[in-house]
Amino acid sequence: MTIEEVVFDRNRIKARGGWIELEHPIQDAFLEDGRLFVLFDPDSGSWPSANMICIGLNGERLWVAEFPERTREDYYYLISSRKPLVVTSFSSYDCELDPETGKIVSREFFK
Repeated sequence: MTIEEVVFDRNRIKARGGWIELEHPIQDAFLEDGRLFVLFDPDSGSWPSANMICIGLNGERLWVAEFPERTREDYYYLISSRKPLVVTSFSSYDCELDPETGKIVSREFFK
């Protein structure tokens, strides 16, 4: 397994040659095992309620990350770790996500 860097500009991401246009501005992204892990920018004013996704190199959405709190106000704002995949939420959780499904494997409250 290797993690590769990608290039992104606003809502476009480039990995292994081709650009993919997404519906929201990107804050962070990386490529691992032929899949793109994308965190949409929560400060862009246009982020969706599900702002951490995984897509294939063809742009097909593979999963949307599960949230620790089931409120409209919750969102992820940081990819804290790529291996394991850990994202930090507005509701003060560090969540380890299953990279195959986007489901929460474990979560730790930090406030």
